Amino acid sequence: MRKQQRLEYLTSTVARMTDEKARMAALVAGLTQQRRRLESENSALRAQAVQFADRLQSLSSVLCLVDDVRGAAMEDVSEIPPPVPGLWQSPRPAVPILASADVFDCC
Repeated sequence: MRKQQRLEYLTSTVARMTDEKARMAALVAGLTQQRRRLESENSALRAQAVQFADRLQSLSSVLCLVDDVRGAAMEDVSEIPPPVPGLWQSPRPAVPILASADVFDCC
C-alpha cells in the first residue's frame, strides 16, 4: 500500500511538472518574440535618431550661414547636447549644402 501511494504521488508530481514545463516554455517563447520585436523597433529608432541628428547638423550649418549673411547673432545649435551620446558623429561623411547666390537676394 505504501509503494502504491508513493507511486501515485510521484506520478502526480511528474504530471504537474510537465504542465509547468509546458507553461514556462510558452512563456519563454512569448518573451523571446517580444524581445525580437523590441530589438527591431529600437534599431529603427536608432536609425531615425541618426537621421534627425544629420538634419539638425545641416540646419545648424544653414543657420550659421544665415547668421554670417545677416550679421545677426544666433544661438549655435551645436551647443545643445544631443539626447544620446555620440549622435553628432555620423557613420557616413557629411555632405556640404551648396546654395546659389540668388537665394540670398531678398529685394
